[in-house]
Amino acid sequence: MTSFKNIGEKPVKHSFIDLLRRAVFICIVKIGSVGVLFRKIRFYYYTKCWPGHLGKRVIILRVANKVTIGKEASFYSNVVLEIGEDAALSIGKNFTISYSSVIVCNESVRIGDHVMIGEYTSIRDTSHSYRNDDLPFCKQTDHSLPIILGNNIWIGRGCMILPGTTIGNNVVVAANSVVKGILDADAVYAGSPAIKIKSL
Repeated sequence: MTSFKNIGEKPVKHSFIDLLRRAVFICIVKIGSVGVLFRKIRFYYYTKCWPGHLGKRVIILRVANKVTIGKEASFYSNVVLEIGEDAALSIGKNFTISYSSVIVCNESVRIGDHVMIGEYTSIRDTSHSYRNDDLPFCKQTDHSLPIILGNNIWIGRGCMILPGTTIGNNVVVAANSVVKGILDADAVYAGSPAIKIKSL
């Protein structure tokens, strides 16, 4: 087979192996699109929501009844969603959660529009109690507090967002921060625990 890259160039001959590689690539792309559709149908079964982009191995641990997801939501590969059957998870439009991040929602997690969550981040509205001296930690009960993330938030890689956290609009949280409590709008936070380091 002969093809021309640009006018005036000599023809380039493709070997049988090159043609075979192209054919295999086209088949993989076609099969991959079927796989994406299957993953989206599975996601819809668990959440009754249709994601914009869905990576491989997105794990949803339970069938949830109170999930809303806005347009153009992207869930990268290996994201884990642990949503209680009657817990309320609300996600706005243009949302992105990157590789291997976790959202645990046993009561309420509300995320606004234009929110980016970096890889390996953990957002959990539930934590384990340790206050009962008569019981080992593993036998003590969980407790949950709502989490609210406003609009236009960028949470860096490897952050932990703990129960009872509220983050205002237009906030950047630096990588590897631990967030608990109320973060005011229009600011950059960093650290463990996260503190305000500058205004926007």
